[in-house]
Amino acid sequence: MNANTAMWLDHILVAALAAVLPALGWMSIRKIRAAIANGIPYTARVRDYRNNMLVLWSVTGVMFAVWFGAGRDAAGLGLAVPSAPAPGQIVAVALFTLIVAYSIGLLRKVHRSAATADMIIQATRDFSFAMPHTRRDLRWFYGLSATAGITEELLYRGFLLAYLTLFFPTWFAVLLSAVIFGAAHAYQGPKGMLQVTFLGAAFAIMYVASGSLLLPIVAHIAVDVLNGTAMQYAYSGRDDDATVAEVSC
Repeated sequence: MNANTAMWLDHILVAALAAVLPALGWMSIRKIRAAIANGIPYTARVRDYRNNMLVLWSVTGVMFAVWFGAGRDAAGLGLAVPSAPAPGQIVAVALFTLIVAYSIGLLRKVHRSAATADMIIQATRDFSFAMPHTRRDLRWFYGLSATAGITEELLYRGFLLAYLTLFFPTWFAVLLSAVIFGAAHAYQGPKGMLQVTFLGAAFAIMYVASGSLLLPIVAHIAVDVLNGTAMQYAYSGRDDDATVAEVSC
């Protein structure tokens, strides 16, 4: 694949990350909201998780084909052992520890406090239908968490930052990639989108500081798994759309 063709494909992939994936997210959310509102079985959530996994892995597969088809190396995509100087490693590990510790703390609070569980429900009420409510939901949500942790870091940090730094300074590329990442989660509402944007910036800084996607991928998976577990615990026993059998399955 020649360089000109690869660059045009890069442009198309960036457009997909900035516009197509967010649009698909909105369509997916509207579909699952309608399914649950119309009394379609709770498996609508699991089906949505499966579809999202398929989309994310498919886009990542296309990105890999373009990247390696253009003769680029894996290290340029962040697939390398952390190799940054000590100060960068310290920054990356500090961010990793802070982010994961916060999620662990939230999960512990939800288990200990009904008030915190209620706070979680209120904070996610606008998109609660997409969150895991049952243990079956949660098992599939773990699969989605692993998928998102790997594919979204490859797409929004590895690929997108490599693309953006061709045109902008690194600091601006980090901010812009975080905004695009936040936009992909617009279904969570303005507050949720802002939180995801800050989290995306933290993952990007972690990547730039360490020179590797290893810590961002692990942190991303951990955050999704821990937060999903906290949400499922908060929702269990408080559902309007899940029967006792569904909650226990």
